[in-house]
Amino acid sequence: MWRCSIVSRRGFDAIIGQELAKRVLLRAVAEGRPAHAYLIVGSAGSGKATAAMEFAKALNCERPDERGSCGECAICHAIEHRNFPDIMVWSPEKDKKNTTIEQMRAMRDMARFAPMRARWKVNIIEQGDTLNEESASCILKLVEEPPEYLVNILLYRNTAAVLPTTRSRCQMVRFTQVSTSELAGRLTEDFGADADEAAFLATFSQGRPGVAIELLRDSSFSEKRD
Repeated sequence: MWRCSIVSRRGFDAIIGQELAKRVLLRAVAEGRPAHAYLIVGSAGSGKATAAMEFAKALNCERPDERGSCGECAICHAIEHRNFPDIMVWSPEKDKKNTTIEQMRAMRDMARFAPMRARWKVNIIEQGDTLNEESASCILKLVEEPPEYLVNILLYRNTAAVLPTTRSRCQMVRFTQVSTSELAGRLTEDFGADADEAAFLATFSQGRPGVAIELLRDSSFSEKRD
């Protein structure tokens, strides 16, 4: 049985846990002065990609507030429907293990063009761990000295995979394990899981909301567990 969210949350409220990381990103939105590059590090399923997209949305929202984006303006709707030209997500191409140097060259070349609709143009490298040394080195100058309208966000699972030269050019934001009680509570409140199921999934997922939610929606996992 598919489990959709039964509670409507907007902005950074939709991200489970990660209070310190959210404060860092929300402060940048409130001040209107984001860093030129962010390195968001955390395990798979911890919420990095969701937070990166919400950050990009909040930076460009017509009516941001203390929770982030309003979720109602034309820009928010366009971003939510992945129909916004100034936010680019770079991931490994289909059937390829790495984010290639050709992709990074394209990202570098496209950065020369000013935003079409947004205040801030945003690049999100979704799986930084899949950059090899050549492709990571290709964008070093862009990460260090981007155009004034550009924010680069690199998502990594493992800090050991980050080139020291890349790390030194970015503001690091860490995503940590969410407490079992907080994660279980949100699974119950937001997705209608019963208390026992929520507690099991919060523990089994090792505090990773994305993993817990995916398993909650996976009927085959429930059958195997039973």
